Amino acid sequence: MGLRGFGGDGVLARAGVIGVLTLLLLWPLGQVAGLVTEREAVRDAARETIAARVGARQWIAGPVLRVPVQRRRLPPTTAPTDAAPLWEDAEPVFLRSEDLEVEGTMQAEDLRKGLHRVPTYEATLVLRGRFTDAARLARSIDPVEERLLWDEARLVLPLSALESVRRIVGFSLDGAALETGGDAFMELRALAGRLPLDATRRERALPFEVRLVLSGSEALQLVPLSAATRIALRGNWPHPDFDGAEATAAREVTSAGFAARWNSTRLRWTVPPAWRGGALTARELLAAGSGVTLFEPLDVYALNYRAVRYGVLFVAMTFLGLFAWEHASRGVRLHPMQYLLVGLALAVFFLLLLALSEHIGFALAYALAAGALVALIGVYVAGIAASRRVALAVAGALAAGYGLLYAILASEDQALLLGALTVFAALAALMLATRRLDWRGSTAPAATGSQESGT
Repeated sequence: MGLRGFGGDGVLARAGVIGVLTLLLLWPLGQVAGLVTEREAVRDAARETIAARVGARQWIAGPVLRVPVQRRRLPPTTAPTDAAPLWEDAEPVFLRSEDLEVEGTMQAEDLRKGLHRVPTYEATLVLRGRFTDAARLARSIDPVEERLLWDEARLVLPLSALESVRRIVGFSLDGAALETGGDAFMELRALAGRLPLDATRRERALPFEVRLVLSGSEALQLVPLSAATRIALRGNWPHPDFDGAEATAAREVTSAGFAARWNSTRLRWTVPPAWRGGALTARELLAAGSGVTLFEPLDVYALNYRAVRYGVLFVAMTFLGLFAWEHASRGVRLHPMQYLLVGLALAVFFLLLLALSEHIGFALAYALAAGALVALIGVYVAGIAASRRVALAVAGALAAGYGLLYAILASEDQALLLGALTVFAALAALMLATRRLDWRGSTAPAATGSQESGT
């Protein structure tokens, strides 16, 4: 036997109460959305903690050859006329490599901080190439007013963080192993090693080789600071995202990992073979990088947030379905409290989903939370309607709704399309089911034809 809780049979009044209840449920849904944001902030803090330990997103650029420059300074007016000239440091000159070949292997693993996992990696990199005609650097200065300090020439390797370098296996120029230390390239950090360049070395090609191991998290970018560059990266991460200035020349992705190649035959900025000063900025340098990001295809908090955004629509559709069912049954009338309890159960689903997904992953958490809610509401409706058949029908409709919602959430490219089609189909079904309903207050269907009234 149903409950008559609205104090009358006015359909419009009953619909208005259901609308108010739907709006009231915006508050718990908003609280769950805020909790998702809060938990996401905790996850980001865990990532920062791990990144501080193993390194954040890393980038490394092809090495350049740097030669310091000194500029003649006018002597004081009181100095003797035959006094030796005074020199002061000026902007150095740089030589880019003629070619660069990079081979890298990334060994990725998840590190945990509490409940949260962060993708990290250790990358072994080998950079080979050659500088040609170092003597052209002399053409970049004023030979009368400036001089090159060839004895202070350095092989400079720009990179994002010195502390992320775990091992330097080799650092050589022209076959000579160089002692390395921290340095700077423009306002960026770098590794560098000194090799005096005598006249013989300046006139021939100078091969270089750098071997190092660095650690980081999330992404690795390689900047082709060379006239011609070939980059080959491979790793064991099954969900890579290849991004940056250059598209991959070839790629292969399997469940065991990835392999990718980039070829660059020109710089993406205008830099001559030898330059100094403002020919290149740090922003231009970093914008020219290409590499791989350790992409996580199912981000738990992004999926939870998307689910909550559909929460109001899900509650509204459930209420409208119950509203249509009670009028179609002609024997059951639901009390506002019963609508409210069903709505709160639907809101608790999203809270349960968030809590479970942090521990067991989104897919399994969704299945468990949806199963629990479908069972709960099915049992509840069975008690209201005193009918197992009705309860199974309601539970089946809810299960189908949860299944459709999961398909929408799991779809990256078609989520908006699926959501729009679902809303249209649900609204169309509701309109067709209630097209004969007399919204003026009668619970009986409106007549299809004209009726004559007698006296």
